[in-house]
Formats: sequence, C-alpha cells, structure tokens
Amino acid sequence: MIRLETLACAVGLALLNAPASAQPENNAVAATKREAEAILSPSFSAAASVAPMVATPKGPKTVIFISTSIPTDRLARLFESARGREMDTLFLLRGWIPPKLETVISYVAKATQRANEIAGLDQPALTPNIAIDPTPFKTYDVTVAPVTLTQCPSGAWQRSVGEMGIEGAERSACEQPGQVIGQTFTVLEPNILDVIEERSKTLDWDAIVEGVGKRANAAEFVKAVPLPYAQDRSVRLVDTTVALTQDVVAPQGSGSVLLARQGQRINPLTYMTLRPMIVWNPERKSERATVTSWLKRYPAAIIMVTTPYLSDGSSAAEKMSIETYPLFAEIAARTQVSHTPTLILQVGDKLQLSTERSE
Repeated sequence: MIRLETLACAVGLALLNAPASAQPENNAVAATKREAEAILSPSFSAAASVAPMVATPKGPKTVIFISTSIPTDRLARLFESARGREMDTLFLLRGWIPPKLETVISYVAKATQRANEIAGLDQPALTPNIAIDPTPFKTYDVTVAPVTLTQCPSGAWQRSVGEMGIEGAERSACEQPGQVIGQTFTVLEPNILDVIEERSKTLDWDAIVEGVGKRANAAEFVKAVPLPYAQDRSVRLVDTTVALTQDVVAPQGSGSVLLARQGQRINPLTYMTLRPMIVWNPERKSERATVTSWLKRYPAAIIMVTTPYLSDGSSAAEKMSIETYPLFAEIAARTQVSHTPTLILQVGDKLQLSTERSE
C-alpha cells in the first residue's frame, strides 16, 4: 500500500507532471493501469503498511476506512478531527470507479477545503493523510464507512463502526470493540486491484516490460534538473493552468467519453490538494539549515533534489535520512521553480514559491 502524499497528493505531482496535451486513449486496460500507477506512485508519498497492522514510529496508529458515499461535509469533520495527527492517522479508500479517478480527487479536495473553512484562518492548512489500498478492506471485511481501526493500549488492533470524531471512535474501539457507534454508508468503490487484474488479462506484458526497460536505460531516467542557488529571498505565485492542444478522451464500455475539449483551460489545483514540496541542492551545505527549518514546519513535505547522487558517491536520501525524489524537467517546468532552496505551497488554486538566500 502506498500512502498518498494525500490525494492530495499526491495526485498533485501526477497532474502537474502530466503533459498539457494527452493522446486519446482507446485501451481501457491501459487507462486503468495508468490511473493505478499514478495513484499508487511513490511520487505521492512514502509507503505505510497497514496490513498486517503493525504500528511503527513512522506508521499510522489509526486507520479510518472511508468512501465517496460519505457526504463531503461529514468527511470534512472527520478530517478536522485528525488535525495535528496527520502523521499517525491514515484515511483509506478502496479505489475508484474507472475511469472516474478525477471524481475521487475532487471529492477529497472539496472535503479538505471544507475542513479548513471549519477550522478558520487562524489554523494552518490541513493536509489529511490519505491512501488508496483495497487490501485492508478485504482483510478486515470492510463494506461500510466510516470504520475506525486503531491500536489500543493493549497493543491489539480493534475497530468501531460508524460516524464519530476520531478520539471518540478510538475510545469506543478499545472499550467496546466492533460496536456500531454512528451512521454508516456503503462503500461504493470497487476493489481496484480486482478490476486491474481482470482487465490486465488482455495486456501485452512483453511489450510493456520492453518499454519499461528502454525508459530505465535512458539517460534522463535519473537525471535531475540543475538549478542556480537563490541570491535573494523572494515569494511569488504561479498559475498552473494549461490549455489542451487536443481533445482528451477515456474509454467507457465499448466506446469512449470526452473528458476535456481542445483549447479548454484546466488548472489541476482546482481538483486536488497538493502536499508542500521542498526543492534543494544537497551538494550545498548552506541550504541544509533552511531545508531543516521548513521540514519542521511541514514534516510531510515532498523532498525533491537537483542531484540525487552527491560528489562523494552517496545519495541525497542517505545524507538527510529521508526519502527524496529527483527534480525532473517536467515538474520544474510545471511548478516554475527556478532556484534552490525553494518551498512550494498550494494557496487556493495557485502555487506559492518561496526562496531563501543561503550563504
């Protein structure tokens, strides 16, 4: 299971990294697998295992099974009840109804926006920890939502069923395991792995493996974008809107459905919440203090580096003891990041890029 840099997330990088124009897709299997690869990509987040349930210092202590059948306002209140606990509380979706991945993205974005409205301007922006993983739904036989699964003081994982704030749901799970404590909603989404497995029977896997091999051998596969270091402190807003150069369609049944028309302008930030991102050059020791201070404020930030491997042969991830990702040209172009170090935050439907001078 891959924890999304929140669908939020996590979908953020996938959408920002997507080309402004897309080829019409006539293969339902390829479309579904592409959605799955995007949503389960490490670009969204670090892995966090929940099956089997073993809590670790970096893993979730409470898992809440949700579905798009839960009204947005009610999901927003669940998100708000997890404020300050984003790192140890995981919201889990079973999947999406192909090919409507954008429906899940929009649903989560609206609930997150509503949660921030409930909290008020005096609270920092909420970034709920969300993942798509059908396996725990099957393992724990979850067919309704919300269901709260938490590790009790005894060490055992227990559940409560129904709508309630997180602390109350956790307390009920440990004191009266399995009790229905509030309203429930049927889980609408199918097990996306079952869908992929069924459709994958018609895929030409030899061709796919050959294509992956060619991409892996390409020089740009591990090549990050070099950037100059910031000479001054600056803050600017970036509009990520793109204009499509051709129609974008997706398969539906024996035909296809139009997703967007040629010339249509689309801003991906309208449909999702993007996790904070930090771009820096790990070769420059002077940038480390700035990056460390940003990480203290945004511990769930995605770290992108302008060079994945340092001059001494070590990796940037080893130096910082955190997961990092290369800053690819497509991401640099879409975010318009131009210097290091840069902190990228979502502000409404725009990106705010803040640079700091590092002596």
